Amino acid sequence: TGVQQVTVSFNKPVDTDKAKLALTKGTAEVATTVKFADDKKSAVLTLNDTKISNGNYTVTMSGLDEATVDKTTATFTGEDEVLKSIDFVTAGDTIAYADKVIVKAKAVNQYGEAASANAGSYNVYTSAATFTKITKDTDGTLLITLDTKVDGQTTQGVSVIPVTIVNNDSHITVTKNYKLGT
Repeated sequence: TGVQQVTVSFNKPVDTDKAKLALTKGTAEVATTVKFADDKKSAVLTLNDTKISNGNYTVTMSGLDEATVDKTTATFTGEDEVLKSIDFVTAGDTIAYADKVIVKAKAVNQYGEAASANAGSYNVYTSAATFTKITKDTDGTLLITLDTKVDGQTTQGVSVIPVTIVNNDSHITVTKNYKLGT
């Protein structure tokens, strides 16, 4: 259900005091933290130090009387994280005339989560402004810092500042034109 989460559903409530869930990839144990839902009909296994990647995984349930349980194992095939889209999330179509303007974008993986790739995995291109840096906020939002106060190249209220973001691995690209404010 996520790049670091596996959701297990049960056909009936389980005794969460006794039930134990373990995740393996092939024969290797994968360290997880388990949280059962309040209704005891599902659990989320959060991977501690790694991400789901290509390969076969098995979730094994133990601690319960096997006569009362339909299945004690479930398998699935994991896949490497894949960037699916990049979208600008800065409100509006106008950016400030200043030496430090932040434009926000969100890169999303196949699970609908913020992609885990670091800010260095993206290139930013613009004209009529100077690209300063790209960083990543704690929630995964990409923060693009621009200098739109470029002498002689821009006119407040008139100039258009195109901003293009390219992911270096998947080559997914997004462009947006911003009007330069005052």
